Amino acid sequence: MSAKKHMGKSANKNVRKNTAVSPASLTLPECIVQVLLAALLGIFPLYYQNKYYNMGDAKYQFFKTVTFILLIVLAALLATDKLITPPKDWKKPKLSFLDSAVLAYTAAAILSWIFSPFKSEAWIGSHEWYMGLLSQLLFVGIYFAVSRFCTRKKWPLWIMGASAAVVFLIAYLHRFKIDPLGLYENISDHYQVLFLGTIGQATWYSSYIAVVLPVIMGIYIQDETLPRILTGCLLFLGFCSAVTQNSDSIYVGLGLAFLFLLWFAMVNPYIWKQYLELCLIALSAAKFTGILQAAFPERVPELEPLSLMITKGKGGWPVFVAIAGVYVLTLYLLHRLKQTARISSSYKEQTVAEDKKHTSVTQDSVPQTASLPVTYAGSLPPILSYKFFRRLRAILFALLGIGMLLVPIVMWLVSTGRISGSSGILGSTGYLNFDDKSWGSGRGQTWSYCVRIFSEYPPLMKLFGCGPDSLTFYSEAYHAAEIQAMWNGLKLTNAHNEWLTALINYGLIGAAAYLSVFILATIRMLKNRKESPILLAAAAAVLSYAGHNFFCYQQAVCTPLIFIVIGAAEYLCRNPKQKR
Repeated sequence: MSAKKHMGKSANKNVRKNTAVSPASLTLPECIVQVLLAALLGIFPLYYQNKYYNMGDAKYQFFKTVTFILLIVLAALLATDKLITPPKDWKKPKLSFLDSAVLAYTAAAILSWIFSPFKSEAWIGSHEWYMGLLSQLLFVGIYFAVSRFCTRKKWPLWIMGASAAVVFLIAYLHRFKIDPLGLYENISDHYQVLFLGTIGQATWYSSYIAVVLPVIMGIYIQDETLPRILTGCLLFLGFCSAVTQNSDSIYVGLGLAFLFLLWFAMVNPYIWKQYLELCLIALSAAKFTGILQAAFPERVPELEPLSLMITKGKGGWPVFVAIAGVYVLTLYLLHRLKQTARISSSYKEQTVAEDKKHTSVTQDSVPQTASLPVTYAGSLPPILSYKFFRRLRAILFALLGIGMLLVPIVMWLVSTGRISGSSGILGSTGYLNFDDKSWGSGRGQTWSYCVRIFSEYPPLMKLFGCGPDSLTFYSEAYHAAEIQAMWNGLKLTNAHNEWLTALINYGLIGAAAYLSVFILATIRMLKNRKESPILLAAAAAVLSYAGHNFFCYQQAVCTPLIFIVIGAAEYLCRNPKQKR
């Protein structure tokens, strides 16, 4: 048998059966995917050309070129492997519900492009956004490549963490007018606040944080993939940058990640301890930033009120002290639990020793030895039981749910003038008055416009949309004067709400398929989280992305990352028995 034929059969065996390989070896498809991960997680966030003057185009060209080449090479390798494999050895690939959802979205995007009146434009997408059909196919390609050939190597996480640390640091320095790379040269102060770091636009940067930081948060509280001290330092730097990046949507994304992790922390004392540390790290970062802002006011750009309230507001200090107190109490109770465990283990060893000495154990002696550890455990307060914390969690999240339902009701009351919304935390930000044209930096009127144009779509367009990334072209064709008046000559490239944008571009069928990808991914991660604890981190990132992009959009920086996260999680779910 020739070496070439042997290599083909060996590669095919690993591809089809997902058999484990030795830690030191990787198959060729796995090597290609590892290169893809290194490029997109490590190099891509740091890559730029001509500073901020060409940041968006440079990022997209890097993403498109690297991803397209590597996916083509991978596809060619797999096709060659199929050609040299006898047809009788072929096996039908097993598809999960998540795989089916991704394929359904792919089909919907292609059909949207076929039925679009803007085919040539929809292939690439609007200028400087480039979220046309080509990008959607690359996202899908990333998912399937990573979900099949990711491996459990740790170094992609190390690369992501190292790259994120540099990105966070440069962006944080920018918010104190320290520019180590000279990216702000010849840019006025007015525009400097809109750009930061090596990502570019502030909303693009917040999207990057919304994906990367929750992954690190989840790893910190439950998984030991990365050293905890280094992870804690990276979290501190990430939170410092998060509270100064100047996009309020990041608080929605990270807030959902915190609430999601809280759900699991409240019924596990050890995760609870790490969760409290996570909260203290976040608060410490905010207060440390506030101290620097007070010490160097001349170096602080004009940030949004919510960011300044979080960093410089006095209300954060009592919260910090309260959480620190709970943390100390948690440490004490965990110490008691460890003592209980040691005594239980000691009595068990003594019982085993006694059993060895005697040929039989009397029935009366068993309850006595078994009851001793229970008596000791009973010295802890009865209120600190698992059942109590489950009930407390249910009550807390029920109250949070009611609060979230009340927000749109209050917004409606304020917007219609029935009550005043000028006071309070939300009132001070202006978020309660949706009738204000400037609501959410113009998102209110943008959403209203997008809902109205969807209602005017013909039936076929309602099903499949106007085409991938084609809102700009539809608006220019049918509502040019209105857009001119609304945005003073600027183009409306998306709805500034990823889910509403999907409805406009891909119609009811495409939007449902796209949303189902995130829903099914989260469900699959939760079902398999006990097999791989890092799946909890992946689920936190998915929820953070979904919440953050309720106010933002797809773009070349963050969307490839979330498809990597979903793909890697799918790989772990498909290969639960492989050793780490």
